[in-house]
Amino acid sequence: MNRVLLALAMSGCVLAGGCSGYRQSGGSADPATYLGDQSTAAIKAFRDADPSIARFFDTAHAYAVFPEIAKGGFIAGAASGEGVVYRGGSVVGYAKMTQVTVGAQVGGQAYSQIVFMQDAATFERFTQNRTDFAATASGVIVKSGGAAANDYNQGVAVFVRPLGGAMAEAAIGGQKFTYRPK
Repeated sequence: MNRVLLALAMSGCVLAGGCSGYRQSGGSADPATYLGDQSTAAIKAFRDADPSIARFFDTAHAYAVFPEIAKGGFIAGAASGEGVVYRGGSVVGYAKMTQVTVGAQVGGQAYSQIVFMQDAATFERFTQNRTDFAATASGVIVKSGGAAANDYNQGVAVFVRPLGGAMAEAAIGGQKFTYRPK
């Protein structure tokens, strides 16, 4: 049974990774260009959905923007997405987020995610690929005024914005981030 769950999780990783690999590049052959354009659009969408999120952009030491994360699951699930990492408003690198979950789940969805890092120590952990979220961590869904009630937890604040799809789940898992400097 454990091998079946592992095989399903690995299949989900491949599928989610494949979904995130397809991008509307606008004809650009440079991944950094279209990923940057998508990140800029995602930041605008987050700001438009909740103006109170501005305080995180204004005070965070750094942040990672994942414009589109694809997630799918049937018993075992996976999610994957690529993003741009900013410090002081400038691009300093790129990141990949992967997630594996196991439990009662079915469906698929896409969402944007921003991970704000409160200070230099948190950013250093992120750049050394030592940032991951356990099953108990969760992101705040962006809606007007929602960011005003949110704060950092262990140096990180996470916001998500649904893009589409539907998924029912009661699963556990975690997110892992891999950083690549510019």
